[in-house]
Amino acid sequence: MGCVDIITNRTNPKIKQARALRQRKERDASGLFLVEGISHVAAAVEAGAAIEYICHAPDLLTSPFAKGLLAQATARSIPCYPTSTEVFASLAEKENPSGLLAIARRPTTEYRSLITDHSSWFVALVSPQDPGNIGTILRTIDAVGASGLLLLDGGAGNYLHHGYSLPNLRWSL
Repeated sequence: MGCVDIITNRTNPKIKQARALRQRKERDASGLFLVEGISHVAAAVEAGAAIEYICHAPDLLTSPFAKGLLAQATARSIPCYPTSTEVFASLAEKENPSGLLAIARRPTTEYRSLITDHSSWFVALVSPQDPGNIGTILRTIDAVGASGLLLLDGGAGNYLHHGYSLPNLRWSL
Protein backbone atom coordinates (compact mmCIF):
# COMPACT_ATOMS: atom_id res chain seq x y z
CA MET A 1 0.00 0.00 0.00
CA GLY A 2 2.75 2.44 0.96
CA CYS A 3 4.38 3.89 -2.15
CA VAL A 4 1.82 2.89 -4.80
CA ASP A 5 0.41 5.88 -6.65
CA ILE A 6 -3.33 6.44 -6.44
CA ILE A 7 -5.05 5.42 -9.67
CA THR A 8 -6.93 8.48 -10.91
CA ASN A 9 -7.54 7.44 -14.51
CA ARG A 10 -10.50 5.25 -15.46
CA THR A 11 -8.52 3.91 -18.43
CA ASN A 12 -5.94 2.23 -16.20
CA PRO A 13 -5.73 -1.46 -17.30
CA LYS A 14 -6.64 -2.79 -13.82
CA ILE A 15 -9.67 -0.50 -13.66
CA LYS A 16 -10.77 -1.41 -17.18
CA GLN A 17 -10.42 -5.11 -16.36
CA ALA A 18 -12.43 -4.77 -13.14
CA ARG A 19 -15.17 -2.81 -14.91
CA ALA A 20 -15.34 -5.41 -17.71
CA LEU A 21 -16.06 -8.09 -15.11
CA ARG A 22 -19.57 -6.68 -14.72
CA GLN A 23 -20.32 -8.61 -17.91
CA ARG A 24 -20.91 -12.34 -17.59
CA LYS A 25 -19.14 -12.93 -20.92
CA GLU A 26 -15.95 -11.40 -19.52
CA ARG A 27 -16.25 -13.32 -16.23
CA ASP A 28 -16.63 -16.57 -18.16
CA ALA A 29 -13.75 -15.78 -20.55
CA SER A 30 -11.28 -14.65 -17.89
CA GLY A 31 -12.25 -16.92 -15.00
CA LEU A 32 -12.28 -13.82 -12.77
CA PHE A 33 -15.07 -12.12 -10.85
CA LEU A 34 -15.62 -9.08 -8.62
CA VAL A 35 -16.17 -9.19 -4.88
CA GLU A 36 -17.55 -5.88 -3.60
CA GLY A 37 -17.80 -4.71 -0.02
CA ILE A 38 -15.83 -5.06 3.18
CA SER A 39 -17.59 -8.17 4.52
CA HIS A 40 -17.47 -9.96 1.16
CA VAL A 41 -13.77 -9.22 0.62
CA ALA A 42 -13.07 -10.28 4.23
CA ALA A 43 -14.87 -13.59 3.60
CA ALA A 44 -12.82 -14.11 0.43
CA VAL A 45 -9.53 -13.46 2.24
CA GLU A 46 -10.56 -15.68 5.16
CA ALA A 47 -11.62 -18.49 2.80
CA GLY A 48 -8.25 -18.35 1.03
CA ALA A 49 -9.82 -17.34 -2.28
CA ALA A 50 -7.39 -16.76 -5.15
CA ILE A 51 -7.50 -12.97 -5.08
CA GLU A 52 -5.70 -11.40 -8.03
CA TYR A 53 -5.77 -7.87 -6.62
CA ILE A 54 -7.73 -5.44 -4.48
CA CYS A 55 -8.88 -1.94 -5.39
CA HIS A 56 -9.67 0.49 -2.61
CA ALA A 57 -10.55 4.14 -2.22
CA PRO A 58 -8.63 5.48 0.79
CA ASP A 59 -11.05 8.41 1.17
CA LEU A 60 -14.00 6.03 1.47
CA LEU A 61 -12.32 3.34 3.54
CA THR A 62 -12.68 4.53 7.11
CA SER A 63 -13.26 1.23 8.91
CA PRO A 64 -10.32 0.06 11.05
CA PHE A 65 -11.37 -3.51 10.20
CA ALA A 66 -11.11 -2.77 6.47
CA LYS A 67 -7.72 -1.11 6.91
CA GLY A 68 -6.53 -4.19 8.82
CA LEU A 69 -7.89 -6.34 6.02
CA LEU A 70 -5.78 -4.40 3.51
CA ALA A 71 -2.72 -4.90 5.70
CA GLN A 72 -3.49 -8.63 5.88
CA ALA A 73 -3.88 -8.83 2.09
CA THR A 74 -0.61 -6.97 1.58
CA ALA A 75 1.12 -9.37 4.00
CA ARG A 76 -0.19 -12.23 1.83
CA SER A 77 1.37 -10.55 -1.24
CA ILE A 78 -2.00 -9.64 -2.73
CA PRO A 79 -1.53 -6.47 -4.79
CA CYS A 80 -3.60 -3.57 -3.42
CA TYR A 81 -4.26 -0.58 -5.67
CA PRO A 82 -5.52 2.67 -4.16
CA THR A 83 -7.92 4.61 -6.38
CA SER A 84 -9.51 8.01 -6.31
CA THR A 85 -13.07 8.15 -5.07
CA GLU A 86 -14.26 8.93 -8.60
CA VAL A 87 -12.45 5.95 -10.14
CA PHE A 88 -13.74 3.63 -7.42
CA ALA A 89 -17.30 4.88 -7.99
CA SER A 90 -16.94 3.86 -11.64
CA LEU A 91 -16.28 0.27 -10.47
CA ALA A 92 -18.82 -0.05 -7.68
CA GLU A 93 -22.42 -1.04 -8.27
CA LYS A 94 -23.57 0.04 -4.83
CA GLU A 95 -24.86 3.59 -4.39
CA ASN A 96 -22.77 4.20 -1.28
CA PRO A 97 -19.69 2.04 -1.83
CA SER A 98 -17.57 1.05 1.13
CA GLY A 99 -14.36 1.65 -0.79
CA LEU A 100 -13.16 -1.95 -1.12
CA LEU A 101 -13.42 -4.55 -3.86
CA ALA A 102 -11.38 -7.52 -4.96
CA ILE A 103 -10.85 -9.31 -8.23
CA ALA A 104 -10.70 -13.05 -7.60
CA ARG A 105 -10.13 -16.15 -9.69
CA ARG A 106 -13.03 -18.56 -9.93
CA PRO A 107 -12.13 -21.77 -8.12
CA THR A 108 -12.16 -24.99 -10.06
CA THR A 109 -13.43 -28.01 -8.22
CA GLU A 110 -13.56 -31.57 -9.43
CA TYR A 111 -17.07 -32.87 -8.74
CA ARG A 112 -15.79 -36.11 -7.17
CA SER A 113 -13.76 -34.16 -4.60
CA LEU A 114 -16.98 -32.66 -3.20
CA ILE A 115 -18.21 -36.03 -2.03
CA THR A 116 -16.32 -36.70 1.18
CA ASP A 117 -18.40 -39.61 2.45
CA HIS A 118 -21.63 -41.49 1.83
CA SER A 119 -23.63 -38.93 3.80
CA SER A 120 -22.83 -36.06 1.38
CA TRP A 121 -25.94 -34.61 -0.25
CA PHE A 122 -26.47 -31.68 -2.56
CA VAL A 123 -29.28 -29.55 -3.90
CA ALA A 124 -29.22 -28.80 -7.64
CA LEU A 125 -30.82 -25.84 -9.39
CA VAL A 126 -31.26 -25.79 -13.15
CA SER A 127 -30.97 -22.31 -14.71
CA PRO A 128 -31.98 -20.30 -11.64
CA GLN A 129 -33.02 -16.81 -12.75
CA ASP A 130 -33.21 -14.82 -9.53
CA PRO A 131 -30.03 -14.27 -7.48
CA GLY A 132 -32.18 -13.56 -4.42
CA ASN A 133 -33.74 -17.01 -4.66
CA ILE A 134 -30.28 -18.58 -4.86
CA GLY A 135 -29.30 -16.76 -1.66
CA THR A 136 -32.44 -17.96 0.10
CA ILE A 137 -31.82 -21.53 -1.00
CA LEU A 138 -28.17 -21.33 0.11
CA ARG A 139 -29.18 -20.21 3.59
CA THR A 140 -31.85 -22.91 3.77
CA ILE A 141 -29.62 -25.79 2.69
CA ASP A 142 -26.90 -24.58 5.04
CA ALA A 143 -29.43 -24.62 7.91
CA VAL A 144 -30.46 -28.22 7.15
CA GLY A 145 -26.89 -29.46 6.70
CA ALA A 146 -26.66 -30.01 2.95
CA SER A 147 -23.17 -30.51 1.57
CA GLY A 148 -23.59 -27.96 -1.18
CA LEU A 149 -25.51 -26.32 -3.99
CA LEU A 150 -24.98 -27.21 -7.64
CA LEU A 151 -25.89 -24.53 -10.18
CA LEU A 152 -26.55 -26.15 -13.55
CA ASP A 153 -27.08 -24.73 -17.05
CA GLY A 154 -26.33 -21.09 -16.43
CA GLY A 155 -29.04 -18.79 -15.19
CA ALA A 156 -28.24 -16.21 -12.53
CA GLY A 157 -24.46 -16.11 -12.17
CA ASN A 158 -22.92 -17.32 -8.95
CA TYR A 159 -19.94 -14.98 -9.33
CA LEU A 160 -21.65 -11.61 -9.25
CA HIS A 161 -19.97 -9.01 -7.07
CA HIS A 162 -23.09 -8.02 -5.18
CA GLY A 163 -25.79 -9.95 -3.41
CA TYR A 164 -23.69 -12.94 -2.42
CA SER A 165 -21.35 -13.71 0.37
CA LEU A 166 -18.25 -15.68 -0.50
CA PRO A 167 -19.08 -18.88 1.36
CA ASN A 168 -21.28 -19.91 -1.59
CA LEU A 169 -18.09 -20.39 -3.59
CA ARG A 170 -17.46 -23.60 -1.75
CA TRP A 171 -21.01 -24.69 -2.52
CA SER A 172 -21.12 -23.88 -6.22
CA LEU A 173 -19.78 -25.54 -9.32
